[in-house]
Amino acid sequence: MLSRLSTLRKISSSHRLASTLPGVSTLGGAIIEGFRGQEIHLPPAEGPVGPIAEGVNAGLATYKKAYLCPHTNILRTSTHVGVDSTGTAPKGPVGSNPGEIPIDEAHSYARNSGLRLLATLNDNLDGDISRIEQILSLKGMVNEGEGFSQHGGVINGCSEVFIDAFGPDNGVGIRVCSGAGPASGSAVSCEVECTVHKLSSVVWPVWTAAEEEALMRGIKMHGQDWEKIHKSENEVLKGRTVAALKHRSFRIRNKNDNNENNV
Repeated sequence: MLSRLSTLRKISSSHRLASTLPGVSTLGGAIIEGFRGQEIHLPPAEGPVGPIAEGVNAGLATYKKAYLCPHTNILRTSTHVGVDSTGTAPKGPVGSNPGEIPIDEAHSYARNSGLRLLATLNDNLDGDISRIEQILSLKGMVNEGEGFSQHGGVINGCSEVFIDAFGPDNGVGIRVCSGAGPASGSAVSCEVECTVHKLSSVVWPVWTAAEEEALMRGIKMHGQDWEKIHKSENEVLKGRTVAALKHRSFRIRNKNDNNENNV
C-alpha cells in the first residue's frame, strides 16, 4: 500500500482534472476545483440575451450560449464579453492613449470573461465540468485603440483562467487574438471550444482489480506518460481512454489519501 501511495504522489498536480464542488461561490455561481486543487469561484451561468422582438418568432432567443454536438462531443460557446467587478461590460477602446482603457484593466476584464465561459461550460454539462477533456481553441477580440498591438497580453487574462482550471496541457489549445475596432462596443470578448467526454457511466465503467494493477504498473514504469502507459498495458487497458487513466489515477490517490488520514 505504501509503495502504491508513493507512486501516485509522484504524479504531477498538473494532470488533475477540474471538477465541480458543492456549494455556492462568492460570485453567486458554482465552485470548481482547479488542476492544482484550488477553488475557482464562478459567477452564475447566464442564458442568451436579445430575444427576437417581432414577427412570428417573437420571444424566441436568436442563439444559444453553448452547444454540445452529440456526434463530435465538441462543446462550443458563443461570445462572452469581459466584465468588471460589478458585472458591467466596459465599453471603449483599449490602449495607452488618453481616455482609453488601460491594458491591465482590460486583462482583468478578459479574466472575468473566462470565468463567465467556465460558468457556461459547467452549466451546459449539468454541473459536471470534469467531463471536459481538452480546450481546443480560444478566440479573443479586443476593441483596439489607435496604435494598439498587445491583443495577446489582454486575452492572456482569459487563457490563464483555463490553465488554472485544466492545467498547462489540457487547458491550452490554439488561440486567435484580433482587434475588433469601435464597432464591437465592449472592450473585450472571448469564446472557446473544447472536447467533452460522454457521460462517465459510459466512458468509465467500473474498474476491475486487474485494470487498476495494470495502471499502477504503468505509472511505476512510465511516470506521467499516459500514452506510454496505455500502450505498454494495452492488453488490459485497451478498453480505456488515455484521459480515463489520468482520471482513475487521481481517484485512487484521493481514496488512499482519505484512508491514510483516517488511520
